[in-house]
Amino acid sequence: METTAHRIVKTVTRDGTKTEASEELLHEFRMTVLVGGVLWKECVCTCTDLEEMILGRLFLEERIETAEDVDSCRICEETGTAEVILKNSSQRGRKERENRICTWKEEWIFALAEAFSEDTELHGRTSCAHSCFLAKEGKILYVSEDIGRYNAADKVVGWALKNHVPMEESMLFTSGRVSSEMIRKAVRAGIPLIASNAAPTEEAVELAESAGVVLIGAAKQKKMKIFTEKTVDKWEHPA
Repeated sequence: METTAHRIVKTVTRDGTKTEASEELLHEFRMTVLVGGVLWKECVCTCTDLEEMILGRLFLEERIETAEDVDSCRICEETGTAEVILKNSSQRGRKERENRICTWKEEWIFALAEAFSEDTELHGRTSCAHSCFLAKEGKILYVSEDIGRYNAADKVVGWALKNHVPMEESMLFTSGRVSSEMIRKAVRAGIPLIASNAAPTEEAVELAESAGVVLIGAAKQKKMKIFTEKTVDKWEHPA
């Protein structure tokens, strides 16, 4: 399936000027995911890095511990279906994660914010995609984009699993507001720092504070806002 499509769009300005030009629009991809032959998820996403998104979601929902727990993942873009077979059907179960001290530097966040300001591929073409960076010490390891910010985060986690990247040594930079659900994803993945170019909700700050996640918002090239920075003795697994 094509990721984008082109349409002729009319632009009207306040002074009455009218112009027509081709605009690139992002496709919605609807995918049904079966796990062990049983319906698991129905997703609306962007048709890129689908396996990473599925792996990330399986991990975050505690169905797998590593990428090797997946025996096969067959995706058919024509029918919009994905069939996943797990090696072990038992769930991971909730675990308390020992907290690692989150060592970070302001210059790393500023570097990521600068890279973010240069735009990502799909957002630059359509203005219709959320983006996530997985980074270590200010260096970008992987960029994900999707019509949904949570899908983009799932792709980051799935990519880290596939490539055996320690998430507890990484950080996540995301577009858009940071909700409590995004903090839950970070905690479940073991990611100790999350930054965004936008603001967090009060619930996100409360959860990040209790879980020991460093939360940075309004991260721009020259300024950022640190909402939480104090770590705790142990990760608290959110409900």
